[in-house]
Amino acid sequence: RRSKEHFGVVSNPEFLREGVAVPDFLEPDRIVVGASSQEAVAPMEELYKPLTDKGAQLIHTDLRSSEMTKYASNCMLATRISFMNEMARLCERVGADVEQVRRGMGADDRIGPKFLRAGVGYGGSCFPKDVKALMRSAREYTCQMEILEAVESVNARQKQRLAEMVMEDMGDDLTGRTFALWGLAFKPDTEPARSTRQDQIAAKVEAGQVDILIGTHKLIQGDLKFSNLGLLIIDEEHRFGVQQKEKLKSLRSEVDILTLTATPIPRTLNMAMS
Repeated sequence: RRSKEHFGVVSNPEFLREGVAVPDFLEPDRIVVGASSQEAVAPMEELYKPLTDKGAQLIHTDLRSSEMTKYASNCMLATRISFMNEMARLCERVGADVEQVRRGMGADDRIGPKFLRAGVGYGGSCFPKDVKALMRSAREYTCQMEILEAVESVNARQKQRLAEMVMEDMGDDLTGRTFALWGLAFKPDTEPARSTRQDQIAAKVEAGQVDILIGTHKLIQGDLKFSNLGLLIIDEEHRFGVQQKEKLKSLRSEVDILTLTATPIPRTLNMAMS
């Protein structure tokens, strides 16, 4: 404020997804530039010219709208996830298959197929943070975000529900059992486990005085010698294939496997491998 130099302010939010950040940058869905003046926009247009020349869309907004676009985008995706988890719970009650429902919904051009997979809720470093941040900003301006409050509530309940599935399938008394936990990252093809959906599953099961093993690739190699072993697989995108299960079966004499997804048919594999 005290500078004698004239300068502009620009807000240029990023929309990069973990695991595919480089392709997302080089081939963006859109480039949002919020600026305090047209003068400030010009250098950004020059900066992104190699991308806009290839067809990338550059959207001009004011500063606050640019920032709001970032938060609103992530909150919308979180909303889709929570909505499908609500649908999964209803499908389980009425005997429908949420996977078939998802395919039918996603075929509608107005809806599209992305972020419609029911599972163990959203996690990672962005969605939980941005949902909370937008609700906090709304409170500062005395504007209640009732939909986002429900989104967060459904997400928390979904984590709890899937923890309960472990108890329902493997018994209330888990004392002395050892569980391997696969699928810890918040989404496939990434490594971060911050604010993951699985943390509450681990906490719930650990309350029963059991051991949790993280990153247990040695199971497949046959190097672990635990008895009474259980394997919890977070596999909402069906990445854990039959061949891997067969490999595990050949190496372990007794393993209880529970695949944790919100899809009721089939919800569990629960195979006692002997």
